[in-house]
Amino acid sequence: MTRMSETELLKIIRRVTGISQAAGKQEAMQPDSVVAENYARVVAEVMRRNGIELNGVDMRDIRTRVLELLAYRRRVQMYRESEKKTYQWKKPERLRR
Repeated sequence: MTRMSETELLKIIRRVTGISQAAGKQEAMQPDSVVAENYARVVAEVMRRNGIELNGVDMRDIRTRVLELLAYRRRVQMYRESEKKTYQWKKPERLRR
């Protein structure tokens, strides 16, 4: 099995997913289902180059795992952002009676 360089992997990813190098923030704004499908296509292409064909169940499993990973990352990011927001008490302007 030959080892692919990062440059070769990026070329495959861009070709399979149709992403140009100047895409920038468009990549980050794609729905999770599109990202998962792109990951599955890239993995299938790399596996095909190594002589292994993936079937529909394999592709579904890859998409499912990618969606789980994206959901986990989003939850972790949400927790980190909520930890940053600390409560700051402010003295009321006037007392209620």
